[in-house]
Amino acid sequence: MGGGVSMPAVPVSASTEAALKKLYEEKKAAGEEDDAINAALAAATPAVIVFNQIDIDGSGSIDTGELKRLLKGLPRNKPTDGSPFVPFEEMASTLGGDDAQISLLEWVDNLAKLPGLKTAIESNLDPATGKLATYLSLEARLEKLAADVMILEMNENRTDEENEKLESKRNDVSKLRAKIGSGSIRVFEQIDADKSGKIERADLMKILGELPGTQEGEYLREDNLDGLIKALDVDGDGIIDMDEWIAQLDKIPLLKAQLDQYIDPATGLINTELTGPMKPPTAEATIPPADAPAEEAAPAAE
Repeated sequence: MGGGVSMPAVPVSASTEAALKKLYEEKKAAGEEDDAINAALAAATPAVIVFNQIDIDGSGSIDTGELKRLLKGLPRNKPTDGSPFVPFEEMASTLGGDDAQISLLEWVDNLAKLPGLKTAIESNLDPATGKLATYLSLEARLEKLAADVMILEMNENRTDEENEKLESKRNDVSKLRAKIGSGSIRVFEQIDADKSGKIERADLMKILGELPGTQEGEYLREDNLDGLIKALDVDGDGIIDMDEWIAQLDKIPLLKAQLDQYIDPATGLINTELTGPMKPPTAEATIPPADAPAEEAAPAAE
């Protein structure tokens, strides 16, 4: 990482690297020396990786729902070393104040004030990735639910209770797929035609050209396409990786709305043969201009 920041040994995503760069710049602007900053960032990196993992909507902050999902993902056995585990309201207030949103900086600065939570998180980190081993992202939850549905469907002699369970899980799968929408790993892999792990300009042009009504639309104009790529491409390398797609797509609501209306709830993939009313764009649902200032990355769901 540039700017004097030393990267940790554990692999980090593009969004984690961007978050660490932002912290570096804030500390540098405050007059701190590189050695002190690097030491602080090295200590903060595990917290940053976990923050990105539980910020499942890529908003750049953790809300109370995401914090509750984190707690549910931790083992039921709380720390046995005497570290206090405080009530939820106190925990949320300590981490983020009164606005019900916990920023990355608040998370990094305040996690140590909750030794019970900090110990529970640290005891469940995967040393290979730095992520919580016991936490299921939306994608992982969807995969597990889909597997449960498949197992139930294979049983041709289901009881009435099992049929009710199957129907309930099918509904859960549909709801979760709708919630994930086009900002999902499956859609990213669908658009990534050559399976390179990156969405390139040609990949984006192809999917936009296949959307009904966009063949002659403004998306495919050169300047608008440049604006879309710049908004999605956090690190400016001209291609869009999975972290960038998941984290940044919500920031282009018009594009996301157009993609979402063609998400097949049965597969979670874009199906342009689906028809339905176009979701009206909101006032802010515009195509970002290509010369707009690059926005800092919002940490992605890892």
